[in-house]
Amino acid sequence: MVRLGTIRVMRSFRLRTDLARESVGGFQLPLGIEAAGVPHPTEGYLVTFREGEEEEPDTYVFEATASHERVRGLFRDALDLLPGEVRGILEIESLDAYRSLDVHLGIEPIDRDDFLADIAEFEPVILEDASIGVGGNADEPFVEVFIDGWKTVTIEVPIELKSRVELLLARHGLEETDETWPPDEEGRLFSTVTVRPVLQVTDTQDPNIDEIALQLRERWALELDIDPQRNLDEQGVELGLTLWHAIVMVVAADPAREAGAYVDVWATAGSLAEMEQLIDEALDAQDEWIFDGIYSVERVAFDERPDELAELPLRRSESGVHRITVDRWGGEPPEDSSESSEDEPHG
Repeated sequence: MVRLGTIRVMRSFRLRTDLARESVGGFQLPLGIEAAGVPHPTEGYLVTFREGEEEEPDTYVFEATASHERVRGLFRDALDLLPGEVRGILEIESLDAYRSLDVHLGIEPIDRDDFLADIAEFEPVILEDASIGVGGNADEPFVEVFIDGWKTVTIEVPIELKSRVELLLARHGLEETDETWPPDEEGRLFSTVTVRPVLQVTDTQDPNIDEIALQLRERWALELDIDPQRNLDEQGVELGLTLWHAIVMVVAADPAREAGAYVDVWATAGSLAEMEQLIDEALDAQDEWIFDGIYSVERVAFDERPDELAELPLRRSESGVHRITVDRWGGEPPEDSSESSEDEPHG
């Protein structure tokens, strides 16, 4: 990713050329999924009625499953249902030790044309990578369109748009069915399936799926859909203090240097909000860098901690930063700068 001041310019991504598309009984899969262990699906759609809560409208939810050669046109036509302003949605496999999926939601609407331009730019990845799902929703009228990692296209619309969606699905040769993807004997979906990366990443210059997710997070003003004041696992269990790892993007406080860095932060915290506060305090304690964004932040299981934190006690009673390292790019560092530090925990 090239940097110019605080503007991040996306390098061109490439799909791998060594992957063969696999299929199950003629049903073509996205490149990111191997056929072994995949059950034979039925092309078609499921439809359910969803009663609105409080001031929300009653809606119908369509879940359309189609072979890969049909998905692009289906998704594009579904996006045409969205009105002039849209809030983005991003789902991606999580690196967090206590959560399997990161869901990012738009905090403010963006122009539909800009949203569709971003979808078009990243469409090859969106249609092929099984670790990512994207979409958008709107309030007037309430419409949501989303394509998940398995490239099922979900469309939620108010009652008055139900027939329009049915006609759209019929144009793509899809009919209502009782089942699309069959679960296994234990009622789970895809429990034995292998997901593989689809992006060509040969060196540090090639963007990976996390960098593409970062681009969408910034362009669509997305925030992680969790309670930032609590520390819960995906079952809702309170975890208390846990180990966190963040990669923070910074730029030089002196703009003439045209430099920046990725700051690696290891800390103990009791919530995302507290982790972000620790990051702010660590950056405020120095004069060289200005915060430019968070590349990633996730909780780490204690036994997955790096060797540098081998002496860290299993049970910790205080929050605090344990280790900071800096990976610079651009201009030369000031003479008195330090590339890494280890701080004592603090409350």
